Amino acid sequence: MTRPTPGARRLFRVSPGRGCVLAPAALLLGFVPILLTAFAFRALNREMPDCGTTFVWNTRVFGPAAGWLAGGWIPLVAIVFAMTALARVGEGALLGFAGLDAAADRVPAVAATAVLLIALTTLVA
Repeated sequence: MTRPTPGARRLFRVSPGRGCVLAPAALLLGFVPILLTAFAFRALNREMPDCGTTFVWNTRVFGPAAGWLAGGWIPLVAIVFAMTALARVGEGALLGFAGLDAAADRVPAVAATAVLLIALTTLVA
């Protein structure tokens, strides 16, 4: 298991410096594609107002198999991948914040913390 380099720790730490400047910039940069997606959904809902999302639109355009795949399974797999990746990042931050840097090198502690974060995310959702 690799640990972040000291340079990466300095870059993303929450303190006055470069990390505090780059974090809001990253949030704003990540907001742009989400905003464009929201505009696309608004336009699609104006043309086909049936309270549907990607399932309905893909079914109408490409058929039921594509609608089933794009409307259900691809988002589900993407959510599972994103949750596991974010849990891995979150466990490192959580253990570091709690002062348990030594536990971040132990696989059982990392796995338990990641599973806990996934469970909490599932409960909230």
